[in-house]
This record gives sequence, C-alpha cells and structure tokens, in this order.
Amino acid sequence: MPRIKPGPPCVVCGKPSTARELCETHYSRWKRHGHTVQTRPETWGQNSKHPLWHSWKWTARLGRVKEWDDFWTFVQDVGDRPSETHALRKRDKAKPAGAENCYWAERTSTTRTPEGRSDRAAYARAWRIANPMKAKQNDLRKMFGISFKQYESMLAEQGGVCAICGLPDQWFGLAVDHCHQTGRIRGLLCSQCNRGLGLFKDNPQALDQAAAYLRR
Repeated sequence: MPRIKPGPPCVVCGKPSTARELCETHYSRWKRHGHTVQTRPETWGQNSKHPLWHSWKWTARLGRVKEWDDFWTFVQDVGDRPSETHALRKRDKAKPAGAENCYWAERTSTTRTPEGRSDRAAYARAWRIANPMKAKQNDLRKMFGISFKQYESMLAEQGGVCAICGLPDQWFGLAVDHCHQTGRIRGLLCSQCNRGLGLFKDNPQALDQAAAYLRR
C-alpha cells in the first residue's frame, strides 16, 4: 500500500497538519471558535478532583453570590473542610450562599449508618405527628401535584363522601384517585373503594363483569 504523505507542519505548533495548515487540535479549535487560541483556563479538568468541588456545586443549586461563580474564590472563602462529618450550611436560607452567609456545620447523624437511618426515620415520624397539615400538604404535592386547598375544594364538591359509594371513610381521609396512565385526578374515594379499583386494575370491563355476576 502506498504511504500517505504527511501534511505540512502546523503553523501554530509544528505538528503534522490535518487541514488549513493546522494540526488536529488547532483545526478543531478553529472550527469551533474561529481562532486557535486556547479558551479554557489552565486549571480546566482539575477542579472536579478538588475535595470541595461537590460543596461548590451545592451552592450553585441553592443560589450563590456572583463572586462564588469562580471556584477558587469559593475555596479561598470557605477554607478547608474541618472533617468528613462537616457540611456547608447557609445562615439565612432566604439569601444566596456566600462568604458571609455560609459556615461549616458538623452533622449530628448520617444516613450512611443504620443508627443514622434510624434516627432520621424517628425524626420524620415525630415531625409528621407534630405537623399533620404540613405532612398532608407535602404528600399531596409530591404524589399528585395539588395543594391541600385544592383537596379541600374537591372534598366540598363531593359533600365529604366517596365518589363511588357515597359514604364517608370511617378510618381514613378520602384518598385521591388518579389514572395511573395519564396521571389525571378522577376524584376522592374511601379506602375500600380505592382499594377495590386497584384490585380490579382500573379495568372497566372487569368491573362490569363483576357487577353482572353479582346481579345473577
């Protein structure tokens, strides 16, 4: 096979050229930016290996001051992490993270150990008991995307009773019934009717057949 003759040297670095008298690296840079000048900082690729990298990313998710958009300014402001059990916290959650609004706090428990998971679960149970309305609001938002006010409005429209049997639930509050395929909310049901629809897999034909069976 004939040998491929290498191109002329790259006018920037002297390596064999690929096109336009530029090597592969400089030609790729020219296509992307229109010039061959390096645009990445000298520390590019090193920041992600820094022990404070994930803490810095955390500040981006929660909002931070403009000065902390520079990773090394952030590192200089917060200093070294005191220990592996310390995490960065904001003094005022309503304000962006910054040198004056952040501090290192030692975590009293961690979900990485069975003891930590047990403490966290116990705290969550106690919080739900102490804050039933907030817990209900959080559940409705998370599972169905509605507020407690919207739930109360639906409950009032149904007269406080199940949309199927027309009776109140003797043990629980009426459950939000929704289509598992589309996510559309259909109404509020008592626990028995809601469980019954689930056992019939929301299949109208199966329910019709069950009704016909009972009528026979």
